Amino acid sequence: MSSPNVASIVRAARRQRRIGPDEKCLLCVYANPVALSRVNRTLLDEHHVSGIANSEDLTVVLCRNCHAEVTEDLRQGGVSMKPPTTIIDRAIQLLKGLQTFWPKVNSAIGDVVLWLEGFAKGLDRDYPAWRDMPEAAGWSVGSVEDEDEHR
Repeated sequence: MSSPNVASIVRAARRQRRIGPDEKCLLCVYANPVALSRVNRTLLDEHHVSGIANSEDLTVVLCRNCHAEVTEDLRQGGVSMKPPTTIIDRAIQLLKGLQTFWPKVNSAIGDVVLWLEGFAKGLDRDYPAWRDMPEAAGWSVGSVEDEDEHR
């Protein structure tokens, strides 16, 4: 087995800095930013939600499978990958991209809700007293803001 060349190591380090060590795919929650395939590419990518030509900074972290899938969705949704010529064209393409992407996010949120409901039912079954624990009481938006003020 050959060791990675310097260019591969530099690319991996650059991607690690850009994406971050604790990121997960927004859609399927896969998390392994250092895993390499046979072509020495990481499994997490930055996805430009409306295409890089339309918005360089609007990105999310996706695994390579989800990235390929949502990029194809953009193409199928008519989002142009060519630089727009006017600000109105840019706004149209940006909104088309968001319109195409949000149903995927909505679906992923639904999956998390179902998982959490199943998790809570399992806790109720196996550890019925968990709901009486202070940590189970949750938080409100005000409590998070209050915590920030005390730091």
